[in-house]
Formats: sequence, structure tokens, C-alpha cells
Amino acid sequence: MKILEWLAEIPPIVAKIRRTVVNIGGYHDSNYRPVAKNKLHAGFEFEFQGNATHPAPAYYLKGIALPEHDGSVSVEYVTKPLPVENINKIQKLFDNVQKALDIAKKYKRNFGNRTIYVGGSCGTHCHLSVTSEKARKYIRQRTKRGSRIVYLLWYLQQNYSHFHSLFGRGFGGYRERYSGISDNQWENGTRLSEYSRYKWVNFTNNVTIEYRLPKFVNKHQYWKAFNACLVLHTEIINLLEEPLNSRHSKERVVEIAHNIMGAWEKIRNERSK
Repeated sequence: MKILEWLAEIPPIVAKIRRTVVNIGGYHDSNYRPVAKNKLHAGFEFEFQGNATHPAPAYYLKGIALPEHDGSVSVEYVTKPLPVENINKIQKLFDNVQKALDIAKKYKRNFGNRTIYVGGSCGTHCHLSVTSEKARKYIRQRTKRGSRIVYLLWYLQQNYSHFHSLFGRGFGGYRERYSGISDNQWENGTRLSEYSRYKWVNFTNNVTIEYRLPKFVNKHQYWKAFNACLVLHTEIINLLEEPLNSRHSKERVVEIAHNIMGAWEKIRNERSK
């Protein structure tokens, strides 16, 4: 095929995307992580692998996310904090990630046979803000509330059988499991912020809680994974904020876990729109 005929086959949008300049910032340069505010905010890290300077993500995520260097993958696009109540903005973000992946795959030869994909190793982490000072304090301190939350996460690991289906993958690598709680920890408390930042729920930055399990398989699945994170986040914040009393028994935590798993199953079985 002659070069002019080949160029004529390139859709205008592809030609426009190819002119996009990709400037990759340093590690965590953007400072976009959602800060504690009165309203719940979400932030996302979409780890694109393959060709770091592929223009498709930069084009579709312009003004929404900034590309940063990441030690474990090619490039990470970090979004601005988005109010969780603004469903349309969050859905548009997921739509744009999908568009970038789809057009890069469909017109691969028009991008010099360069490829991209999302979340093959680390993933597409979701940060949700911790909006109250009380909850942030109890993440930093050694408290029985921390023990209850670790027990909750451990119980979910042991008893929910559809993590891979809902979140896009299971445990391992940069999404470590929690071990159980000893009798001593149950009685005397534990400090959530001391656990490894590679746990599947990361408390090391008390301004946000990072959910490391979700993987972007497609926009419909990731919307479900995001909503599953919201369900878990709500229950974690409730456990941090409510007064310590007899309701904080292991039986109560198990009841909360089953409520979460029930909500997760409802989300997982919803038909994609």
C-alpha cells in the first residue's frame, strides 16, 4: 500500500492523538492524592504498561490526570481528587480510560505498533479520603478499633470467594493479605498505620485509605470494583468513628463482614448498563 493511501485510512481522531505530547513527571510529583475534606473524594492511579509515551492516555486523560514515573510500571496516570457524589465525572473518567485502551489496540499499526494495557502487575489503585479528624486519629493510634478492622479484613479474605470476579484479580504481589488478630491484639489494640503499605487495604497515609486490589479490566467491571470499595470504606469509617462498647465483639464484626459480602454480591451481579 502506498504511503498516501495508508495515511488516508487514519481516522482524524487518531491523527489528532498522535500529535499529543506526553511529559512524564517524577514519582508522585502531581500531589493529586485526595486530601481530607468535608465531602468524600476519590482519586485513582491508572498504571499503564507497555509504551510509557503512548499518546492515547495523555489525550483522553488531559485535564483529569497527570502522567508520573512509577518504579514498578511504565507510567502511572494520577487523577485529580473527584467528589464521590459526582457520579457522571467518575464514570466519564472510566469511559476515557477505556477509550484510550480501545483506540490504541484498534489502530495499533498507526501508533508505530506500540501497545498499552492497564494494571498487569500493580493495578489501578483507588484512594478514598478520610474526612473526619476522629477517624484519622484512630488510624495513627494503637486502638481496639484497629484490631476490629484488621479482623474484618481478615474475615473477608477467608470467606468471600469472588474477589477476582469483582475486583479484577486476587491477592499477591503488591496487594498482600492481612493475617489474623491475636488475643493480645484484640484486647490491647493495634495501629493500622504500622501495617505494610502493600496490604490490599493501605492505611499508611491516614488522610486517605488506599484500596490496592482493583484492576481495570474494562469500565463496567471497574465501576463495580469502585462501588465495592465504597461499601468497604463506609464500614471501616463507621468502625473508626463509633464509640467502643459491647457491640465491638467478634460476632458484631462478623455481622458487618456478612453485610459487606451481601452488598458486594449485589454489585457483582448487577447488569452493566
